[in-house]
Amino acid sequence: MQLCTLRFSFLSGSILLWLLASNPTPAQIIPDNTLPVNSTVTPSGNIRVIEGGSQRGDNLFHSFREFSLSRGDTAFFNNDLAVRNLIARITGGSPSNIDGTIRANGTANLFFINPYGIIFGRNASLQIGGSFVASTANSLKFADGTEFSATASQTSPLLTVSVPIGLQFGSNPGEIVNRSQTSINGMNPPVGLQVNSGRTLALVGGNVSLENGNMTAAGGRIELGSVAGINLVKLSQIGTGYALDYTTIENFRDIQLSQGAIVDASGEGGGAIQIQGRNITLADASQVFSNTLGAGTGGILAINASESVKLSGDDTSISTATLSTGTGGTLTVVTRSLTLEKGGVIATLTEGEGRAGDMLVRASDSIQIVGTTSDRMSPSGLGSQVCAISTNCESITGGGGNITIETTRLLAKDGGRIDASTFGAGQAGNVLVRASDIYLNGAVVVMNPDAPQPIIITSGIFTQVGLEAIPDAGEQQRAGNLTIETRRLIAQDGAQISTATFAGGNGGTLTINAKDAIQLSGASPAATLTVGRSGIFVSAEPGATGNVGALNISTRQLTVENGAEISANNFGTGEQGTVTLNVRQLFIRDRGEVRANSFSSGKAGNLIVNADELIALDNSGILRADTKGGGGNIELTSPSLILRRNSSITTNAEGSNIPGGNITLNTDILAALENSDISANSEEFQGGNVTINAQAIFGTQRSDALTSKSDITATGRTQAGTIIINTPDVDPSSGLIELPENFVDASSIIDRRCSPSNRASSFVVTGSGGLPASPIAVLGGDAIDVNWVTLPEQNSRGLQEQRSKRAGDNFIVGDRIIEAQGWVTGPNGEVILTATPPTATPHNSWPRPIDCP
Repeated sequence: MQLCTLRFSFLSGSILLWLLASNPTPAQIIPDNTLPVNSTVTPSGNIRVIEGGSQRGDNLFHSFREFSLSRGDTAFFNNDLAVRNLIARITGGSPSNIDGTIRANGTANLFFINPYGIIFGRNASLQIGGSFVASTANSLKFADGTEFSATASQTSPLLTVSVPIGLQFGSNPGEIVNRSQTSINGMNPPVGLQVNSGRTLALVGGNVSLENGNMTAAGGRIELGSVAGINLVKLSQIGTGYALDYTTIENFRDIQLSQGAIVDASGEGGGAIQIQGRNITLADASQVFSNTLGAGTGGILAINASESVKLSGDDTSISTATLSTGTGGTLTVVTRSLTLEKGGVIATLTEGEGRAGDMLVRASDSIQIVGTTSDRMSPSGLGSQVCAISTNCESITGGGGNITIETTRLLAKDGGRIDASTFGAGQAGNVLVRASDIYLNGAVVVMNPDAPQPIIITSGIFTQVGLEAIPDAGEQQRAGNLTIETRRLIAQDGAQISTATFAGGNGGTLTINAKDAIQLSGASPAATLTVGRSGIFVSAEPGATGNVGALNISTRQLTVENGAEISANNFGTGEQGTVTLNVRQLFIRDRGEVRANSFSSGKAGNLIVNADELIALDNSGILRADTKGGGGNIELTSPSLILRRNSSITTNAEGSNIPGGNITLNTDILAALENSDISANSEEFQGGNVTINAQAIFGTQRSDALTSKSDITATGRTQAGTIIINTPDVDPSSGLIELPENFVDASSIIDRRCSPSNRASSFVVTGSGGLPASPIAVLGGDAIDVNWVTLPEQNSRGLQEQRSKRAGDNFIVGDRIIEAQGWVTGPNGEVILTATPPTATPHNSWPRPIDCP
């Protein structure tokens, strides 16, 4: 059986794009003659030469009633090279359909404003030297307070030399659609709408859709914004481009990328991308990415949605990556709810010497990660990876980025996962998850005809040194640390939380702090002893030489049941980690298991449990640190330690010269019942050591071998180990308390009748003998018949007389009744309770009750 390790299957520009045909649109560029110097349009073949306009400083203003381009046509703004900003408004009330080329001279920026809508067809393209901002805002605002409006009646508009500072939207802004699939010299992948390196490409309107449309700004900045209502989107100049600011806006509309749409800001330094809307959706292999191709530092890729972000379908992704020595860009997602399904992925990657960018995902309501791709081979997920796709991972020395996830509810099911892995020489990133409730469920089992065993794609949270990682990469290659802070955590039906090493790097530290409870239950349908079980794991897998990481869990109630597991498993040759559980109550039941085992030459680890109230093992519940390579120690501290129905605590050893491990139990009450064993045995060498410090021990005893009863053993082939039992006020020579195998049938020894008699009789209760008082029996009846002696039938009058007489003997009204403080033996051997014994019997404190699970 193979456990699937997540490797993302995409890289920028590497997917197949299906092109959509668009209907030709007649070229219609008509000035509206509202400027002091109006625009002119002169046809020249398939080129519309646009000249004139009103210039103020380095701003050149144009105004059109209509502006549309058909396929193959070009709108050429023949501006002076000194012009810095070309500003064009469309006032006629109809959308602009652009299926041709927009061209300008020099490095002028172009602001294109049509409040009624803008549609870029399949053949739409840009040939401008500056930034391009297309918007369905009503007007463009300037720093001096002037406004160039496409909706207000401005017979003589105020024109300015000032710089643009904002886009002013009306109550119902038009939509923007981009279907551009333009290629450069016929090369794939298509670039669509493209600006020069370092420039800004922005589409800002009402609803914004990319329908198989692409946007490219090499090392620059891409802005997608969707605004509702009367709002001002601020513009600020950064370098040679612009950044948009939505901080004062409360209402947004939707942004959708579908049919293989691409947004790409990759470059030598890695560009920046900001997408701002209400509901942001990516589907059908659509991708948003920014890759660092050189030595620079990647820009920020920011997704901000007031309601939701959803990625659905094969090869649908949002990512940053570094392919060289530069650092990958930071990736942030801020929303109310995030959904990744059917293979949708958000990731940061390194395919070079540079470090991958960090990731922050903050969803105030929920994060749902569900399912796999259609072929069931790649999971939906959040991840950061080293060498995700390269076949030459030896040269990939960059480290993975850190992942921080903050939400109220986190759900990962049916293969969905959070993963920080390294398959190269660099170390994996760290993962921090903060969520009030975490629910991990299920695994996907894939039958692979080329493999002898099925592949299991496990839901959960992981950091790992992957199977394909370089075996001798040294200390720099290790799994990241995994930290989870939550109120309640549930993992079931094969879901897992794990940090592991499959190669030479060390496993990371796994820390879980759950305020209320952790519940681990069940396994996947194809689970084996070591694969597919629900649980929390730190491990070194077969062939690994790295060390196992440490595992630390703190919670009020920890439940491991139905075959689930908490473990530090060492299948390799490195050192084992320590498992530390700090709980109030620990329940291990129904084949549940907590272990720190060694399955190879590496040592087993230490298993430490500190429970404030109770440790309870039931129905084959197991605590063990068994070993094939030495080590293996268990230390349990709890007021109550209970083992029932074939449960066990073991540090057994296999192999030549491998001694059994050590077990130390610190408890008030130890009860081991129904063939529940405590053992530190060695098959071929010396037994281990068992030390029990307890106030009372029930149901178990030392033994030289395991039997059908409950035993404490430390056997060895060459020499037995030691068993030390420290129990105050107990004579070791008398043995431990042996509880009866069968319960007493109370109905056979209790009778409700009393035989009459003319003589007084007495019944002294010296102990309940395990029989509780009946909740329905009448208290203080006249007589009780216990079938030990059969008395002849007598007149009941004599009994009543005797009882009345004895009841009045030596009783004086007003005497104070004093509780008996001890007893003395009378001359005839009778026991007499007295308030003034020679030596008072001390009161023992009541044992602390055990809470029910």
